[in-house]
Amino acid sequence: MREPATDQQRDVLLNTLKDAIFIVEDNGLCHMNREAYHLLSLPEGLPLEQAWQNGPLFEIYDEQGRLLPDTRWPQSHVFRGEVLTGPRAMDVFIRTFDKKTHFVHVLGTPLYQDDGTIRSVLLICRELPLG
Repeated sequence: MREPATDQQRDVLLNTLKDAIFIVEDNGLCHMNREAYHLLSLPEGLPLEQAWQNGPLFEIYDEQGRLLPDTRWPQSHVFRGEVLTGPRAMDVFIRTFDKKTHFVHVLGTPLYQDDGTIRSVLLICRELPLG
């Protein structure tokens, strides 16, 4: 999958979808749609990298409730070239800084540059009912 050609195309695409969408770049920048801001309990438009300066915004737990190190977060798998679909998709709990817990189904795919390297990853998070 290739990246959208322009920032405007990316933003239009992100905000037409009702799932939480994250595009995480290899330099740590993260582009999110409205649903992603809502999922993380953040004001829309706040740069995620700026918000992290005040401490962790969320924690990710596996289905058994074990805290995941960032090396096991969904985007880490995708940056290693894994595609999270079907049985490879991840179900995780996200606990936000305001102590809200969300159960989400995460799909993901690498976004490749023309030379075949992974520049960023696309994550689609669909919230599932708790319990």
